[in-house]
Amino acid sequence: MYTGSEDDLWNEELTQSVDRYERMIKLKAEWYFDTHELENIFDYYFNQKRFQPAREVLKLGFRIHPESSALKLKETQILIERGEAKNALKIIKVLELLDQSNEQLYIIKGSAYLLLDDFDNATACYQKALEVSDEPEDWILNISYAFQKLGEYERAIVFLKQAVTKNPEVEDLVWELSVCYEQAGLDKLAIESYRKYLDIDPFSDAAWFNLGVLLNQKESYNLSIEAFDFVLAISPDFHAALFNKANALANSDHHTEAIQVYSEFLMVNENHAQALCYIGESYEKLKRVSQAFQYYRKARSIDPAYSESWFGLANLMFKQGNLYEALYYIRKAMSLKKDNPDYLLLAGEIFEKLEFIEDAILIIKKLLEIDNDDVEAREILARLEKVHNENE
Repeated sequence: MYTGSEDDLWNEELTQSVDRYERMIKLKAEWYFDTHELENIFDYYFNQKRFQPAREVLKLGFRIHPESSALKLKETQILIERGEAKNALKIIKVLELLDQSNEQLYIIKGSAYLLLDDFDNATACYQKALEVSDEPEDWILNISYAFQKLGEYERAIVFLKQAVTKNPEVEDLVWELSVCYEQAGLDKLAIESYRKYLDIDPFSDAAWFNLGVLLNQKESYNLSIEAFDFVLAISPDFHAALFNKANALANSDHHTEAIQVYSEFLMVNENHAQALCYIGESYEKLKRVSQAFQYYRKARSIDPAYSESWFGLANLMFKQGNLYEALYYIRKAMSLKKDNPDYLLLAGEIFEKLEFIEDAILIIKKLLEIDNDDVEAREILARLEKVHNENE
């Protein structure tokens, strides 16, 4: 008497069916398989992205069961995979006339509409699939992934919220909802959702990390630092948490502590130009100019293509009154990122100090093309144009 689980029994049957099918292929024979077996063999290959063997299964299936609706539905999956969404929809619409209670039909139909960038119809199909399904929660994550893959996070949120409302303790659902909120820029909701997730799994280093990043962005620096401390308590080798903790310390003007944590991070990531540059910024904030200069230069040496180190050197030289050195460094920064507003603003100020008024005007006008609402740039431009007019 069999005492294993239903899944074990299904896996055993699938293995037997696939083995028998592959033995048939090897012998170049043609044996009988019922529709259910063929569907499972198709899924076995399709789910491994082995599309050619999956097509061969359908060819055999249609020779044995030429009118099988189930196999025709499987055919639509191959068509969608080949980018033939419209052909798939033609078959699906015929099948829909025969059976309007097949949830998988509506899931596949939704996938076809996604391929055509018809998100409204895709949403309607997925909603229909959930309505006719006995276990709609089984489909929610797949629907969410389909929308996330295309950057349609707010549509994914609609489905995930439905599921989380009914199943607030299911970790995967709460996690995906948190991620979608974050990706959609709904930071407040993302923070709330990650906290709910941590109520379920308080030892999730990834959830604490994502929460810390969001809190840092919302300028809740102490809470952000606390979140990163939880990450490091759970996973001491989670080095990104060290780096982001240092960022939060620097953002909250705790520069001495930030330097210590950045330095700890550099012990395991010694050639990290960004961390070196940020140490330079913290030293600059502490008015320790020589150390700031040293770290900016080290960052530049490790990664000459990292524009922020050149900008840091330019800014430092500008504040020290070394205008031609500042000009050299800012030109290097702008050669790497020509449309960075901060770089353009500093370049304009350097040109102004050097009394290269026309060059300064051109640079500030370029900045205002990028950001027309920059009040400081407008004030500088007004001042420059006044000087220019007086000199004419």
